[in-house]
Amino acid sequence: MSDDPNNIRKIVSDVTSKIRVTKVVGTRSVKGGRGDTFAGFSAGWESVQDDCGGPGADLVPDPEEERTAVHQGMTMNEAILAAHLVNLRVAMVALDAAYANGTIGSDLYKDQRDAVKARFSRLIEDSAKRVAADE
Repeated sequence: MSDDPNNIRKIVSDVTSKIRVTKVVGTRSVKGGRGDTFAGFSAGWESVQDDCGGPGADLVPDPEEERTAVHQGMTMNEAILAAHLVNLRVAMVALDAAYANGTIGSDLYKDQRDAVKARFSRLIEDSAKRVAADE
């Protein structure tokens, strides 16, 4: 392998263009004077995953699905956008739960919800523009 920076950039670019993300996970913890509140979501791309723990039909491989799985998934920019969308929901749910169980007060709750929405809105808009540019 050559140490030529142009060759390394090309390899990285080639691999990056082939990455397909099939799952996005978001977690959030809200710490307060009365304890911690946690929330988390896991979102699969165009799929349903049975996380109940027992073996089921979702564990039996489908040959047709295996053949097409290589071409499924999100591009990196789509995955970044999806992560922002999932993490926004997780943050909102964690704040809702922290407020509901008394971990945080109403003023902090309202301030944090507004601030989180504003920050994520900017990230989501920027990410959506990158996805649109890919198309």
